[in-house]
Amino acid sequence: MENNTSLQYIKPLDGLRGIAISLVLMFHCLNFTHYPLKYLSDFGWTGVDLFFVLSGFLITRNLLATKGNQKYFYNFFRNRILRIFPLYYLVLLSTFLICNVFNIVLNQVSIPKTLNPDFWYFFTYTQNLIFAFKGWQATEMLHHLWSLAIEEQFYLFWPFVVYYLNEKKIVYVTIILIVLAIVIRNIAPIHHFSYTFTFARTDALALGAIAAIFVKNRNIHNYLNQLQILFVCLALVLLTISIITKNTLDQNEYFIRIGYTLIAIVYTCLLLFVFAKTKFALLYNKFLSNQYLCFLGKYAYGIYIYHWLFYKTIYLYLESNYILPWYSIWLFVFCIILLSYVSYHLFEVQFLKYKIKTYKEAETNLK
Repeated sequence: MENNTSLQYIKPLDGLRGIAISLVLMFHCLNFTHYPLKYLSDFGWTGVDLFFVLSGFLITRNLLATKGNQKYFYNFFRNRILRIFPLYYLVLLSTFLICNVFNIVLNQVSIPKTLNPDFWYFFTYTQNLIFAFKGWQATEMLHHLWSLAIEEQFYLFWPFVVYYLNEKKIVYVTIILIVLAIVIRNIAPIHHFSYTFTFARTDALALGAIAAIFVKNRNIHNYLNQLQILFVCLALVLLTISIITKNTLDQNEYFIRIGYTLIAIVYTCLLLFVFAKTKFALLYNKFLSNQYLCFLGKYAYGIYIYHWLFYKTIYLYLESNYILPWYSIWLFVFCIILLSYVSYHLFEVQFLKYKIKTYKEAETNLK
């Protein structure tokens, strides 16, 4: 078993998380209309895939390092609950009470009508299944929480896979998950289903898990050339698909069938580059370690929870009823980041201090 102390906090991973949340903000809120920024904005949906890869990597890395500990399962689930549940349920309950008790109507949309009985699925982290089988109309202002449901469902079974199987068999399971995702999406290439159904999206989490095992047992430097070639080739394939179809959005059928997996592999390569020992890696890690990206990465969870909810209600309400200056969306994004900062330090840390520090250094990456 790998010694717990060998797990160290890796600052560039916070930078990757900062890139992920920046992509999501560009896709959901900024909506650039001028080229080439429009391509970047339209491709921002892939930020969720980067989150998935990072989650699969960090969770598997953590589980492998603590495998065999007396309270392996208890420590893992306790720490995940303390990190994720408080803010999630605070926002969920507040949204439910404000919209239903006070009967708030914003953006000319009756939110109590929007919060139909399907809203209760959010309390069990199964809302992604509502979107998968009923479409996006289920709960408009909480669409973005589908990805949290997939991660929580992954957390329910993955600790058992890691605990009871050796690393070779774990890799077999990840390959099965990747193939299963591709098969499901090709059988039913319907956007809302293929984009949000659990086993249609576990390929990115599985690739992150493979990366964790690879980093633990291999010297990335020895495979850097192959990884760079793979990265360039897949990036060119994705670019070709985008040019031919003139579509960089997640609804693109070619992305649904195979592109989601290719994007996850590209992001897995970006993650693995962090662990190389070359001049290229040093420059790459220096870029990812800059204070702005790491700041966004540290507060990415709060930013993700808050941004779409307030954009769909407050910002769009103001935009539809008042003439807002062009920079108002940037002020909105700044306010969301500020809210996330305050929320983290005044609310979330009150729960984080009770987390079990079996891997104190690495735990920072899991925040």
